[in-house]
Amino acid sequence: MLAEITAYFKKPLSIILEDLFAKYGRRFISKRLDLELSQDKKKSLMERLKNDPPENIIDLQVNKTIDIDGVKFILEEGSWLLARPSGTEPIVRIYLETDQLGKLEDLEAYAKHLLS
Repeated sequence: MLAEITAYFKKPLSIILEDLFAKYGRRFISKRLDLELSQDKKKSLMERLKNDPPENIIDLQVNKTIDIDGVKFILEEGSWLLARPSGTEPIVRIYLETDQLGKLEDLEAYAKHLLS
């Protein structure tokens, strides 16, 4: 498959990768948190996130909110946070993705504060 890709683009694989990194960024760091909440608190949290979403998260503007299969906040520089309630357990799963470890730690602290 790699041979097909290099033949298609008529470039060495190293150049193709650099082009992809330039367009999409070099790496992303993701994390999943499983936070225990009662059924009532899960429902209340999800309603609050859908009906009154934050405008900013860790000093970054929320550019888009998607409320399909949970509530996902996409931040101005591409990082995101998704809160998704488990249908079978007293847990809210939080998925985080960003390009910097320090920012991931800040998002994690924000998520834990949000649920406290």
